[in-house]
Amino acid sequence: MAAPRLSIMQASVRAWRDTIEVLGALATPASIVLAISIAFAFLQHFIAPAEKALQSGPLLASFIIICGQAFLLTPYLIAIHRFIILGEATTRYEITASTHRFQLFFLWSMALSMFYWVPAFLIAAFFAKTDVLFLMATLLLLAFTIAALIITVRLIILFPAIAVDAPGATWANAMAHTKGNVWRILFISMVAALPAFAGMTVLLLIVPKTWPLVSAILEGAMSVLLMTLAIAIASRLYEQLGDRVNRKD
Repeated sequence: MAAPRLSIMQASVRAWRDTIEVLGALATPASIVLAISIAFAFLQHFIAPAEKALQSGPLLASFIIICGQAFLLTPYLIAIHRFIILGEATTRYEITASTHRFQLFFLWSMALSMFYWVPAFLIAAFFAKTDVLFLMATLLLLAFTIAALIITVRLIILFPAIAVDAPGATWANAMAHTKGNVWRILFISMVAALPAFAGMTVLLLIVPKTWPLVSAILEGAMSVLLMTLAIAIASRLYEQLGDRVNRKD
C-alpha cells in the first residue's frame, strides 16, 4: 500500500526528520562520505577554481572529479534508500562495483549529469570565439539545464527503486508514475532545501577565499547534508508511489 499523501510543508519537515535519523543510524558511512566530500571540494579549489570554470582544462578536471566522487558516494546513496524504505541500517562502506544494483545506480546518475556537462563543454569550446557562438552555446546550456531538471524530477523514484531491487525499476515506469506530480516534487524539494541553501550561502560569504581548507570543510558538510536530504525526499516519494512502481507493467 502506498504511503499517505502529505502536504508540501509536511513532506519537507519529514524529509529533515529522515535526514537527522539517517545521519545518526548511518553515522560511519556518513563520516566516510564527509571525508570524501571534503577531499574532493579541496581538490576542486586547486585543480578547477571557479574563476576558470569555463576553460577546457579545468572543466575536464571538474568532470573527472565529479565522476570519481559520484562513484565513491554511490554506496552511501544506496544505503540511505535502503534504510528509509527497508529499515536496513549498515555500518559498512563497500564499493560493490560488480553488482547490477551499483552499476545501474551509478550509470543513471552519470547519464543525468550529461545534460549539464555536454553543453558546458560546448560553452568552453566556444568561449574564446565569436559572441554569437558563445551566446548559442549559453542558450543551449540553459535549454539542457531545464530539460535535465524536468527529466530528473520525472526519474526521481527510479533511484530508490534501483536501490531496493524493485522489479519495476525502469525509466519508463518512473516517467509514467511521476506524471502529474512534477510541480509537487519540485516544491517539496525547494521548500526542504531552502534552509540548507540559506545557511550554506551565509557561511561561504563569511569564510574568506584565502581559506580553501575551511571552505572545503563547509562545502563538504553541506554537500553531505543536501545529498542526504535529497535522497530522503526521493525515498518517501517512492513510498508514496510504490504501489504502482513495485509491480511489473
